[in-house]
Amino acid sequence: MNRHISAFAFVVVALAGVGCSDDDSSGNNPNPSADTGVQTDTGGTPGDVGADTATACLKDVPSTYESPDYTTNAAAELSLRDRLKAIMDPMKAAEGDLTKKPTAAELKDLYAAGTPSLESLTTAYYAGKTKAIFDAFALAAGNTWTPAATPTGNGGKFGAYLYDAYGKDLRQQVEKGAFGATFYNRAAALAADKAGLSEAAIDKLVALYGAHPSFPQATEGVPNPDIWVAQYAKRRDDKTQATPGLYRRIKTSLITAKAAIKAKCDAERDAALNAFLLDWEKVELATVIFYLNDAAKKIEAATTADQQSSAIHAIGESMAFIHGFRQHGAATRKITDAQIDELLGLIGAPADGNATVYQLVTDTATALPKFKTAVGQVTTKIAGIYGFTEADVASYKNSY
Repeated sequence: MNRHISAFAFVVVALAGVGCSDDDSSGNNPNPSADTGVQTDTGGTPGDVGADTATACLKDVPSTYESPDYTTNAAAELSLRDRLKAIMDPMKAAEGDLTKKPTAAELKDLYAAGTPSLESLTTAYYAGKTKAIFDAFALAAGNTWTPAATPTGNGGKFGAYLYDAYGKDLRQQVEKGAFGATFYNRAAALAADKAGLSEAAIDKLVALYGAHPSFPQATEGVPNPDIWVAQYAKRRDDKTQATPGLYRRIKTSLITAKAAIKAKCDAERDAALNAFLLDWEKVELATVIFYLNDAAKKIEAATTADQQSSAIHAIGESMAFIHGFRQHGAATRKITDAQIDELLGLIGAPADGNATVYQLVTDTATALPKFKTAVGQVTTKIAGIYGFTEADVASYKNSY
């Protein structure tokens, strides 16, 4: 799908009312004065956006997302969410109890379960990576692990998490990697299917993203809390600010796409879906900025194994958020494989090779200054790829 529409820009009119630390889960506004949350593209580099002008087709967009048949329309996608949780549950249990040791075969069976399965909707590249992680996780489960200057063995539990011998957080490679490699991959395919785009299809996108039609921008204390990527979009969007951040922009894009389909306004539909996918990608990479900067602070302050583990766990999440976008079709994402490989290399997590994260524990005095430099470089490079401003970057280092 070419999600970057050329020679077209628009503004949504009559749009009313849109105006802690990160942990495991259960952007730049090109026109800050426009409260649409929808980015448009006027050609050039994929993902570039142009000035807004009045649309000739879409005249009205609701301020809320209405879908009385959401659970029916998105049944398959809601099932996918449940099935990812079904994989996470035994992996989390193994982290909490060394007597619990799921086998690689059990995890792979869960991955292949259902029609469509998580495996079938994942990029072929990352599906292979995921199954290799299941092998590594099964070997690490039941063991304890102490980082060593010369890594050996199968890894195991260090602090609260399971790692391979090189300090790669294994469960995170499955969960956070799936956000890009599976759920985003499926969302991009749905958005590309112009013949099949319907209001019901937008419900599917809401579910894949991890939200609910109520869009609570909350992860607790509400009937349908945000999960998966929506949870991280919520954390990257300070809702006390009048200018919509990533969560509110995505909400508006999905509302707009649904309204455009109903009104048979194809250009506005496509532009809204492009904006949705680009902002989803931005959420994940903005979260990398959060985690890496948080990890550097945690390593510097760590005095216990639990604190060290918390830091390299954050790096493990960052690896997966980045890696999940590798080997997507070039037209369905902003970041390139070359940029992904560069970012992974800078944080000591090459796409094909062993991580060097363990060195932050075994030789902190040498590794930490290098890591801090790498974090600065990665932050700058991500900001350059997505056009994040200094204010954006400062905001993304916080959790809302």
